Amino acid sequence: MKLALALLIACTVLCGVTSAQAVAPYLEDFETATTGSTATCNNSAALGGWTYPANWGEDPSGTPAFRPDTGTTPSGGTGPGAPFSGAIFMYCEASTTCGAPNVLFQLLSPTVDISGLTTPTLEFYYNANGSGMGTLVVEE
Repeated sequence: MKLALALLIACTVLCGVTSAQAVAPYLEDFETATTGSTATCNNSAALGGWTYPANWGEDPSGTPAFRPDTGTTPSGGTGPGAPFSGAIFMYCEASTTCGAPNVLFQLLSPTVDISGLTTPTLEFYYNANGSGMGTLVVEE
């Protein structure tokens, strides 16, 4: 299972705020992320040895994190076989051997200034493959 029962992607959006880390239109394909160990249930960049693109990251309070990968995921038959495009995709290892289900995973985006847009839109691709898919939540 790649998604836990409570899954959160935190996308922070600022309107008219000058402290934004990015300005819309904004695109992230995760191609600048680096992959680390997928052999174990390391659910943090520090333990797994991966990196995120600039201004992206995991919850500093220690909740399990999304991790970048290429190819297939460590638990068979549960994840994508490849990214939607490019070489890297983000996923969470939520198989029961890694302490799931009922685990919250977070991926924190940079703040994005959308003040220049008349109709802001958030688009993303995801794969929910497994026997007990959880809930995907996007927060403003």
